[in-house]
Amino acid sequence: MITLPDLSADTYYVVGLARSGLGAIKALKKAGATLYAWDDQTDAHIEATRLGAKVLPPHKINWQGLKALVLSPGIPHTYPKPHLSAKLALQQDVPIICDMDFLFQAKTDARFLGITGTNGKSTTTALIGHILRKAGFVVEVGGNIGVSALELEDLPEGGIYVLEMSSYQLERVPHLRCEVGVFLNLMPDHLERHGGIEGYIRAKRRLLEGSPPPFMVMGTHEVIMKELFARVSGEAVCVDLNGIPHKGLYVSQDGILTDNYWEKGRSICTLLDLAGKLPGLHNAQNALAAYGAARRLGLTFEDCREGILSFKGLPHRIERLGRVSGITFINDSKATNAEATSKALSAFKDISWIVGGKPKEDGLTGIEPYLGHVRHAYLIGESEEAFAAFLTQHKVPHTKCGTLKHAAARAVEDLKGQEGLILLSPACASFDQFHDYEERGNTFRDVFSQFGQTVAARNAS
Repeated sequence: MITLPDLSADTYYVVGLARSGLGAIKALKKAGATLYAWDDQTDAHIEATRLGAKVLPPHKINWQGLKALVLSPGIPHTYPKPHLSAKLALQQDVPIICDMDFLFQAKTDARFLGITGTNGKSTTTALIGHILRKAGFVVEVGGNIGVSALELEDLPEGGIYVLEMSSYQLERVPHLRCEVGVFLNLMPDHLERHGGIEGYIRAKRRLLEGSPPPFMVMGTHEVIMKELFARVSGEAVCVDLNGIPHKGLYVSQDGILTDNYWEKGRSICTLLDLAGKLPGLHNAQNALAAYGAARRLGLTFEDCREGILSFKGLPHRIERLGRVSGITFINDSKATNAEATSKALSAFKDISWIVGGKPKEDGLTGIEPYLGHVRHAYLIGESEEAFAAFLTQHKVPHTKCGTLKHAAARAVEDLKGQEGLILLSPACASFDQFHDYEERGNTFRDVFSQFGQTVAARNAS
């Protein structure tokens, strides 16, 4: 847990009592702060009370006595409608922050590396942490991935915090201070929460700010990213995927990841080298971004290359679960929008595709170029009817299955006696049927395990 300075003179109101909120209560209580807490789900109140916070609804808080409202990143303070606590805080000029801001305030002698983007954040964050640890650096990895900011370990002077940062978090970190920033890509997402694309861009651009500004590693595959790169005020290196050599990091036309920034066109590795754990061109971008961040922090070419090639990937991100009876199972549950799913579809062919859930605003728009890779689609969740209409329009064979287990069973049945690949890449949020994408991915993993056990038992008999 992060050790905060003495806060015995301060009072905070923590709203949202999931992982980050409870982590904030623990750290703030340890620092001596007076704490009030709230969550609209009353079952969360017991744990907050046990940790030493007094549970009160927003309308019963003395707002004039608060140092700040510590609002969970997932709770809106503006669009589409501000939570009551945020509305009252704004009326009383009470700062609205998230737990991560305390980390930046407390660890003044640490080094910070922040990673954002619409897709690829978690993989890149974990990969950077892996590269640094393998090279012997003292590192903690967390934020929007894994461990919440204040539940990370205290690091000694010069220790490195590698933080995945969502647009929700970036809006609420006034003390943001990164030595290196990684901005991977930007596509329309969370537009309802940010009041449109301009608000989303504004939130993401917060990573570029600071005094001095961070060294930026930026993808430039999209037009908007090229424009943002051109406006960076400090030092920056671009990561490009178009195969054209330039002074930066890029993937050549023959699939070689190349450093023409620190090195003179030196080859790091190939797409084929990455195919086992980091398949697809999008993962080449993630690998180059991680390489660029690590080089800026002082690692050698060899350190970075060894770290990239020894990385084993992350669960739920184009994760190869295994192969049974000629059928390969790929778990890409983290793909919660069409852009993310298009990366998975581009990496494979002849796909039995499980897709659906709680749809994003753009549905499956943008996925059209990769539909030729789909053998058959199996539709699940709230999006089932809308996606069926889309796939009918594009002449993609599909079956409405309702649930993930039913879809997987039907896909296996259709492939019986044939080789094939079953891909869970939903292009949707999970909240219509699951608590989160991890539960969805683990359910798919269970289906794979049960299928393997069934086949083994049949073969044994």
